[in-house]
Amino acid sequence: MRIAIIADRLVLGGLETHLISVINELLKRGHQVLLNAAYINPKLLAQFNPTNSPAFQYQLWTEDPVFDVQRFDPEVIHAHPFTAIFRGFNVAQTLGKPLVVTIHGFYDFGVDRSPLGNQVSEFAKAIIAVDDGVAEVVSGSTAHPEKLKVIYNGIDLEQFTPLAANQGNRADYGLIPHWKTIVVVSRLADGKDGPIVQLLQVAVKLAKVLKGLNVVIVGDGDKRDLIQTQVNNLNSLGDLKIFFAGACERVIEFLGLADLVLACDRAALEAMACERAVFGMNAAGFAGAITNSNYQPVLFYRRGYRKYTDGQLIQELQSLLQHHNQLRTLALMGHSIVLRHFNIVDTVNRLETVYQQ
Repeated sequence: MRIAIIADRLVLGGLETHLISVINELLKRGHQVLLNAAYINPKLLAQFNPTNSPAFQYQLWTEDPVFDVQRFDPEVIHAHPFTAIFRGFNVAQTLGKPLVVTIHGFYDFGVDRSPLGNQVSEFAKAIIAVDDGVAEVVSGSTAHPEKLKVIYNGIDLEQFTPLAANQGNRADYGLIPHWKTIVVVSRLADGKDGPIVQLLQVAVKLAKVLKGLNVVIVGDGDKRDLIQTQVNNLNSLGDLKIFFAGACERVIEFLGLADLVLACDRAALEAMACERAVFGMNAAGFAGAITNSNYQPVLFYRRGYRKYTDGQLIQELQSLLQHHNQLRTLALMGHSIVLRHFNIVDTVNRLETVYQQ
């Protein structure tokens, strides 16, 4: 099958890694894929089609969206947010091809009840939500909720595999090898910087209690300078070492250093796939350790996050980091959750069914 995937700017983030996993799995299955994007980070582009299959093509946007796609002669057009939805609608309508739209966040942009949103939702064959929380938002606002399907973001379990304890050399990053290590993976923007700032505020006290603590921060965003300044002021203060990694194409290299990962959404799933205990953290605050008892609201609906006092944060992190067996149990539990619900193979199976229909 020939599938044209239309996306907006692809820099670094959850949507980008989602597309990498989906497109590479489609190529493994013998499909032909055109990726038509407004912009692609060159380092990111190298992660698409690692086997250099001729079945993969990419085309940057021009002023003529139909021209971009027409030569590929797609059988189905799959649009992702934001402006890409309207470009995909334009192309699909002009070429008389079926349109699939995926919504990745808590918004209804492109499929709402506005005049253009109504046209898109009426024309589209399927509207995909990446989790149940997104589905709730979209189902309440689109004129065609009957077209809505939930297909979870899948993780490539051949790429994100269980890692040995203390995999990687912490000393390479100026960290102390025998100290407990927290790895934060997050966008440094959109309010997600707030909990990171709080973590850094309590890090010296937490390090003192633990008799040594390493913190690694992986991510980028418009609050990068704010976080960097805070790191510079704290680094090597007391029993604390901090490494600021910034933007990173291969997060797995830092996940290997972790005893505990602070993350949400796709970053949390990638860490869980690598058998790392995960402590939920997003713009709304913290959700605590992700376990069999709370993963459904946290991962399916993005709920359960709340503000912590500094004392609560120190107490919960201390309790986790001081008990190796508990961390190991959480790691195995998380890996099992990903296997059951977030395997890229299952995700693409469901996408193929949508495409074939």
